[in-house]
Amino acid sequence: MSYKLTERLNAHHGAINCLAFNSRGNFLCSAADDQRAIIWSIPNKRKFQEFHEQDWGSIKCVQWIGDSCDRETLGIGCESGVVRVYQQRDFGPPDGKFSLLCSVTLPEGGVESMAFDAYQSRLAIAGEFGDISLHQILKEGSPKQLWSTTIPAPPDESGRLICDLLLCQENSTWEVFCRHTGVVYSLDRDTGVTEEGTERHTNSKIAHVSLTSDHRCCLADNDLSSSGFSLYEFPSMRLLRSFSVRETCLNAPVFAENCDLVVAGSDHGKVYVFQAGNGWRKEILTHGLLAVQSVATFAYSDHQVIVSGTTDICFFERYQCTPVRQFLDTAHSLALVLAICLIFYQAILH
Repeated sequence: MSYKLTERLNAHHGAINCLAFNSRGNFLCSAADDQRAIIWSIPNKRKFQEFHEQDWGSIKCVQWIGDSCDRETLGIGCESGVVRVYQQRDFGPPDGKFSLLCSVTLPEGGVESMAFDAYQSRLAIAGEFGDISLHQILKEGSPKQLWSTTIPAPPDESGRLICDLLLCQENSTWEVFCRHTGVVYSLDRDTGVTEEGTERHTNSKIAHVSLTSDHRCCLADNDLSSSGFSLYEFPSMRLLRSFSVRETCLNAPVFAENCDLVVAGSDHGKVYVFQAGNGWRKEILTHGLLAVQSVATFAYSDHQVIVSGTTDICFFERYQCTPVRQFLDTAHSLALVLAICLIFYQAILH
């Protein structure tokens, strides 16, 4: 069965930079250039809560943070260098609204990426100019900074350096992806020290990175120098295959359907769905006319969801085909074939 457009939400007044489901799939967060982050309640697809401050600037990243008490926690990273962490006041959605838990402000530059170490409740924050810091998230009060460091690499013409930050559980490292060089650095998980001899290279400049749930593969889109994106073995960064569409720039690729599929936005309003195993194009979904700069996916027990963002949000859904449904579909098809054969048979007799 194919994906079908099921909902379109009027969300933001600026380009949506990130979309993120929480781990249970009952919340979706969108964040944009209009200095707003919105939590949407799923499955009714209604606005649950909005966050906005005049001096935030563009919001570049959001990070859902796990909590042992089943209360959701959300980090919002802003162009102004501020990270706001919000937590639900009451236990469990959909009733509990979010309130400010704590804040972190970078010494310079905007927040480019965040990653969370759920085992030790630590939030890593990457600034656009190469500054990385690790913070212990406490149940009350300001977070405790554990270390800070600077990536030993030159910035690009705009001064920006970092593209994305990921936690590699296997190697106990923070993996830092540099935008204009495509170089990947490994930082020790506990000290932030750059591990010598571990630099790896992607095959292009990069603007976005996505990791599989088992941390064995990652996607990196090719920023400006190429129109497609590539699949790498992680953390070795060995190139496995590349994906492209002629005369189309593909954006923000993510995995879908237990990593069997890869989904990416584009510069002309389409969302492309590929087979991860062979790179073949499976579907093309239409969002609109504006560039799709953010994509997210979620697998529910009975259906799959792809969401894409421009200034609005589109939901594309595909429901699982149960054995009963398969039987009914097959029976219907056979009945149709028999009816057509009967019509032809009667026509021949006459």
